Amino acid sequence: MKLLTDCPRQPFLGLAIAAAIGIVAADNCPRHSITVAVIVGALALGAWFARRSLVVYALVAAGFFFLHSARTMDSAGKELARALGESPRPVTVRGAVMSEPRISERGSASFLLQANSIEIDGQTHACRAKLFARWRHTVEFGDEVRLFGTAQEIEGPRNPGEFDMRAYLAREDVHRAL
Repeated sequence: MKLLTDCPRQPFLGLAIAAAIGIVAADNCPRHSITVAVIVGALALGAWFARRSLVVYALVAAGFFFLHSARTMDSAGKELARALGESPRPVTVRGAVMSEPRISERGSASFLLQANSIEIDGQTHACRAKLFARWRHTVEFGDEVRLFGTAQEIEGPRNPGEFDMRAYLAREDVHRAL
């Protein structure tokens, strides 16, 4: 017991661990439904009236589970990837350059494009997704552009130990390249 009295108190450590448990659980089996929302509400009421730290930790874990699931399951990038399918498709995208363009040795610029609208098979749809774009002309951060090209999956690493651009961009909710 002497060890517990010698250590300084860490009041938010339990909350941080509960939040991490909720996020890891949502990464492994994401679900956001009305049932999970009702459970979060019931835990909030229970935490208010019970005033026990265990109920508060359960509330934090369930809340982070729900929020992380809602954010990662129905994101704009995943909706666009589902709409485009697995095979490459020709599209016209209107949007703004939202990252500083990197100029390659061949002179083409690669950047993240925040789409405002996308034309697929002659039909224009509103779109909030981000795409990874390559273009031969010079662009600057914030430019409004209209690009025509083939929307396709982002290439994964070709060699072991190589940087995984697909995984990096997926964390930024970018699932297609133009």
